[in-house]
Amino acid sequence: MIIYLEFLLKISAMGFAFGSNSYLSDGWNWLDFFVVGSSAATEIISMLNIGGGAGKGLSALRAFRLLRPLKLLTAMPSMKLLLSTLFESVLSLGGIMGLAIFFFTIFAILGVALMQGKIHYRCYLTDKPVDGEWELAPNFPYLCNSGLDDSCPTGTFCRSRFEQFNEDGSRYPFNDPNLWADTN
Repeated sequence: MIIYLEFLLKISAMGFAFGSNSYLSDGWNWLDFFVVGSSAATEIISMLNIGGGAGKGLSALRAFRLLRPLKLLTAMPSMKLLLSTLFESVLSLGGIMGLAIFFFTIFAILGVALMQGKIHYRCYLTDKPVDGEWELAPNFPYLCNSGLDDSCPTGTFCRSRFEQFNEDGSRYPFNDPNLWADTN
């Protein structure tokens, strides 16, 4: 209730939008106006019970109530200066963030190109699936290298579920609908 009274007193003393010292001529009052307006909208909607329920659509507007402590910035000029400096420094870091995203993208592409699906290879007990099931080698949860015969324990085979085909070239139908079950 106090925030609404303060809002109305400021508007009556300064004027709302017209003039050099009006309420909306200061950028921080825009934030204040947004916080008070969203709070008033949630109160009005909940009082009138608009929306056919217990305020189903109000959760987004209620989230703006978290901005109420920022109203104190209008009373503390030093805090305004501190936050303005912080926002300007974050904006100046945009170029550095762009460069970081560029390097992350390059290394992601490099990782995909180097791995080429190698994370799908595991050690299985049989050379091919048997009746739609393919049992993993017990006590060997590691990846294997499809090019090396000695990367799996003796008597097991390094294969990928995603590269198993029938003799006619069609993919092998596994009973397990979740082919990623062995990659935990």
